[in-house]
Amino acid sequence: MSELVLRKTTIGYSLANTVEELVAKKKISEKLGETIMAQFDKSIISAIESQIPTSAKCTFKGHVQGVRRYDNVWMFNLDTVEYKQGKVLRSIGNIKLVAQGDTPIEKTKKNTKRKKAEATNSTEPNE
Repeated sequence: MSELVLRKTTIGYSLANTVEELVAKKKISEKLGETIMAQFDKSIISAIESQIPTSAKCTFKGHVQGVRRYDNVWMFNLDTVEYKQGKVLRSIGNIKLVAQGDTPIEKTKKNTKRKKAEATNSTEPNE
């Protein structure tokens, strides 16, 4: 899990601002500020791993307002979202869902066949 994503949460952002303010006022050293943020990263990751089962399955259902992809990171903006985990169903309004993959998406057989057909058609001589 990326520490930078955790630092963009409300608690991470608040802690970073507080640490920066203390460093600017020379109440703590810059090295101590970095140590505090590193410990925050470790503590949050540990808490998430111990509190959230990694085998949990959930479903999001909503209207897609926008999708972006950059370097195998997907961001979905969803509206009127329903979240379901197990038998629990919740309506949560608007969310931004960020997903990151470890490996690039493989080409599907359907896309590969279509591209081969297009390449074959484009190499035929014009009559």
